[in-house]
Amino acid sequence: MKARVHRPVGMLAGGTAAAYFSEPTFANVLAGIAGGYAGAALPDIFEPATSPFHRSLFHSWTFATGGAVATPTGVKKLKTYAEQRVMHYELRRAMDPANGFWYVIAILFWKYVVQFVIGLIAGYASHLALDATTPMGLPFFR
Repeated sequence: MKARVHRPVGMLAGGTAAAYFSEPTFANVLAGIAGGYAGAALPDIFEPATSPFHRSLFHSWTFATGGAVATPTGVKKLKTYAEQRVMHYELRRAMDPANGFWYVIAILFWKYVVQFVIGLIAGYASHLALDATTPMGLPFFR
């Protein structure tokens, strides 16, 4: 399938996943949509579609299964780390108001990185799901 199909579906999957797994605010969903857009493109960035037989490791059931197993633990650890970073930068901002702008940038990054990663994963999964429905399907492992 072409990027014109993968990207909108990835954006929908990313925004939906971010809303489901976190508070469904506009900013959280927007971060998920951005992640879904990027994630939907990743399999073809890793393995460009230079021929109909381009699907290998990053377009395989093995990779999809490994990602599904590793994702919950990884996202949970990222969420914990991001919350710590937000608290850290909020404290730094209170102690050093002269550099407050840069601390706000860091706070915003850490507040939304988790939703972006959730969207990225959902977008990647949507790419594989769409490719699985094509005549070539997905290899188990190649």
